[in-house]
Amino acid sequence: MTHLPKTLFAFFTYFLKKYWIGILFIQLFCFGWSLDQTLWPGVSMMVIDTLINYAGDRVDVWSALALPIFLGITLWLSVEFMYRTNGLLLAYYAPRLEADIRMQMFDYVQRHSHDYFSSNFTGSLSNKISDMTQSFTRIFQLIVCLFLPVALALIIAMALFAKVNIIFALLLGGWLAIHLGICFACAKKCDYYSSVHAEARTTLAGMIVDSLSNHMNVRLFKRHTFERNYLAKAQSVEILQHQNSLIFIEKMKIALGITTFLGAGVAINWYMFY
Repeated sequence: MTHLPKTLFAFFTYFLKKYWIGILFIQLFCFGWSLDQTLWPGVSMMVIDTLINYAGDRVDVWSALALPIFLGITLWLSVEFMYRTNGLLLAYYAPRLEADIRMQMFDYVQRHSHDYFSSNFTGSLSNKISDMTQSFTRIFQLIVCLFLPVALALIIAMALFAKVNIIFALLLGGWLAIHLGICFACAKKCDYYSSVHAEARTTLAGMIVDSLSNHMNVRLFKRHTFERNYLAKAQSVEILQHQNSLIFIEKMKIALGITTFLGAGVAINWYMFY
C-alpha cells in the first residue's frame, strides 16, 4: 500500500519537493507584491520632494524629475513582469501538483480493504480526495502568495520606519507580534472547527451520492420522503458545524481588527502627530 504522510508539514513537503525549483521561482516572483506595496511611496516622495525643492525654470523641471521617473518606470515594469511570470508559473505547476495529489490519494484509498469501503460512503471518499487537492492548492497559495510576501513587506516597512524613527519600527513590531500571537492562539481551534465541518460536509455529500446512485431502489420502494428526511438530518448537522466555524473565524477577525485599530491605527498615528 502507498503510504502518505500523516502530518500537514510532511504532506506538503512530500508533494512539493518534486517541483521545488518551480516553487522557488514562484516564491521569488510573489515578492513583487512586497516591492509594489513598500517602494512606491518612496518613489512618490522623491517626486514630491523634487517638485517642492525645485527652484529653476519650469521648462527644465523634467531634467530634475528624470531619476524618480526612471525609478518609477523601472519599478512598475519589474513588478508587472514578476506578477505575470508568477501567474504563468502557477498556471503551469498548480494543475500538475493537484493531479499528482489526486492520483496518489486515489491509489492509497483504492488499496484499502473491502471492510473500509463497506464502512464509508463512496461519495464521501470521492469528496475527501477532491477537498484535499483543492485545499492543498489553497493553503499553498495563501502561504507563498500572501503570507510570505506580506511578511517581507512588513520587514521592509519596519526597516524604513526605523530609518525615520526607531519608535515607529518598535510600534509596528509590537503590533505585529500581538497580531501573530492572536492568529497562532486561534489556529488550533480554527483547525478543529474546520475539520469538524469538513467531516460533516463530506458525510452529507456521501449520503447524497449514495442516494442518487440507488435512485432505482428509492423509486421502486417509494422512499423519496424517507431519503429526504434522512438527508435533512445530516444537512442540519452540516449547517450547525459550518456556522460554528464561520462564527469563530469572525470572533478572531474582531480581535485582530481591534489590535489593528489600536496598534497600526492609533499608536503609530499618535506618535507621528506627537
